[in-house]
Amino acid sequence: DMGNAGVSVPNHPHDPILEAKPEETRRVLDVNVIGTMYVTQVLLPLLEAGPRGTRTVLNLSSQLASMSLCWSVQGRRGNVSSYRMSRAAGNMMVRCFGGELLDRGYVFIALAPGHVSTDMGSAGGRSPPLTVEQSVDGMLNVVAHLGTQDNGRFLQYDGAELPW
Repeated sequence: DMGNAGVSVPNHPHDPILEAKPEETRRVLDVNVIGTMYVTQVLLPLLEAGPRGTRTVLNLSSQLASMSLCWSVQGRRGNVSSYRMSRAAGNMMVRCFGGELLDRGYVFIALAPGHVSTDMGSAGGRSPPLTVEQSVDGMLNVVAHLGTQDNGRFLQYDGAELPW
């Protein structure tokens, strides 16, 4: 299973915390966190029915969700606040699911695709370094090598561990 809900505010990436509108931030949290949590809950019985080695759930995250790197990722200390908060909350969701379902053979991963040339990644005149193909190829390689020892990790598309 792969959870990929990703929205941001209308002016993305211009979203300084000092100007964040509660209704816009709430929408981002509802989709990126609550929606992903609910879909994961609904799909768990399907994974439960399969063999233990196939119970892997990937939640797409972002480099911007890293608390340790938040002042250096993508060259910005501020802005993108609603999206960053939602991705950090999504990472905690991964840890919650992973901890609660560890004994049932699940692997939950927060996986950052990198700064990718998509509509969101290019918004605001930005020039992301990765193509969609590069990101997807990298993520597929990461997924191919996952095991139960990886449960609860925060990984990047190239397999590098990201700090929480």
